[in-house]
Amino acid sequence: MKKMDFIFRGMRSLFSRLLISLIFVCSLSAQISLVSSFPADGATSVDTASTLSLTFNQPVDVSANFEGLDMDEGFFLGLQLFPLGKSGEPDSITFSFDFKTVYFHNFHLWAETKYVVMLLGAKAACGDSLDKPYVINFTTGASLPTNTVSGTVAYAGDPTNSFVSLLSLETGGEGPNFLASTVVSSPSGFYTIPYVETGDYGGLAILDANLDGNFDPATDPLGWYDPDLNGVPDTLKVTGSMSGVNIVMGALVPQTAQGLLIGVDASVKSTVPDAELVIIMGDELNLDGKAVQWKYVYFSNSASKFYTVSTLGTSILPMAEKEEAQFPTESLPANWIDSDSALTVAEVNGGSNFRTIYPNATISAVLFPASAAGFFSVDKTSYSRDKLCWKLNPKNLMKEDSFLQGQILWKIEYNSDTAGEDTTIYLDAVTGVVTGVESEKVGTGVPSSFKLRQNYPNPFNPVTIINYSIPKTSWVIINIYDVLGREIKKIVNEEKIAGNYKIEFNANGLANGIYLYRMQVGSFVETKKLILLK
Repeated sequence: MKKMDFIFRGMRSLFSRLLISLIFVCSLSAQISLVSSFPADGATSVDTASTLSLTFNQPVDVSANFEGLDMDEGFFLGLQLFPLGKSGEPDSITFSFDFKTVYFHNFHLWAETKYVVMLLGAKAACGDSLDKPYVINFTTGASLPTNTVSGTVAYAGDPTNSFVSLLSLETGGEGPNFLASTVVSSPSGFYTIPYVETGDYGGLAILDANLDGNFDPATDPLGWYDPDLNGVPDTLKVTGSMSGVNIVMGALVPQTAQGLLIGVDASVKSTVPDAELVIIMGDELNLDGKAVQWKYVYFSNSASKFYTVSTLGTSILPMAEKEEAQFPTESLPANWIDSDSALTVAEVNGGSNFRTIYPNATISAVLFPASAAGFFSVDKTSYSRDKLCWKLNPKNLMKEDSFLQGQILWKIEYNSDTAGEDTTIYLDAVTGVVTGVESEKVGTGVPSSFKLRQNYPNPFNPVTIINYSIPKTSWVIINIYDVLGREIKKIVNEEKIAGNYKIEFNANGLANGIYLYRMQVGSFVETKKLILLK
């Protein structure tokens, strides 16, 4: 998306010059709102090369930064286009002179396909936030489906402005696809989702509680279609219009790694009896070792496939099959200490000190067999100037062989995104004994050398941060490769002045597995490994 990044740097500069002349249109009382769109909601026979436009009642702040379209440096709108994988990057993005209308020229849509545009966030030039979320449904086919799904979202607070969506149950690939959506318009919680195709779905309701234009399961209330309230989302089978599809929404309760393990294990083995647990991962742990989101990876020898189950709060999500993934296959023993005990050990062995220096630090955890250490550690890869080469021997990928002590390891990583520094603590997951500590420090001022740092988090889904340093003004190239050495994406390809940098890599559209990222600055080349696990 580097072409688009270049466009936005120019547009942001122009916007800054025009801001003074535009500021008089700002209202001190009204929020920014969407006035119209093309295609309009409910449009049919939309050309696959159409220009999508959004018109607001106030000039849009193009310097805002939301998670949305696949932009390496963020995007000025909280905007998503579904289904994933059935559109491309727009050829260009332009604005009306007053910056009230945004034009996306040619999203490279597919023929005979229904699309859902979800607008979660926008900022006005005068600082106002978007008044509410919006959904726009359209199709490149001749007609939209006529089925509707209706019900009520129950929530202890006000459910107004909650998204209610029907998700595809297909596993792997691009990630969750919101195939039909609406916005709750009143405190009663009643909703109707229009234009629903027949098929099987998962039902989801989520509220952007802090109005930041992003959905964060750690802070935003969420609920699944789960009529029996057993914590496992149920499949909604749509064969015609339906009513009474009710969803209970609430704050997600963090769990330890073992908190839902019995239910996860039963869920997997009811379908794949010989599946064995091989990896556990959690992001954004609390200081009590609990997280809202955990991911459990299983491997079946008979099927030669991986299976993943994610949890959100107390909910166990449907199992996903990951045939193409490249992960360890050795099963975890049963006698490992839980994440709360592991974090207690990590805290007294450097974690607490790191958080004192960097109060904004986030904590992630991975549990894995020691024999698979090469998949979760800092790379010691080898490479030539012209061709990528690497080794996947764990002993070549660890900084210290002593870190491999123990049959099973907890890797507890503390990271400061703003400072670009991290500390990783390895411990024997049976005895709780620390086997090694790694630190990556960026420092302040002008760096003394070129440096490419390990991405964080790793494994990740689907966004990760890559930090790098350059001691002098240089042309920097950072590319993503698959394990066969084929270039997947350029994420940096421009001149940078001396300093420390971070770049966000969004892996939407990529399959699970191991990827490599390489930084080249003149004769300096460094390569590291990242792991995508959806």
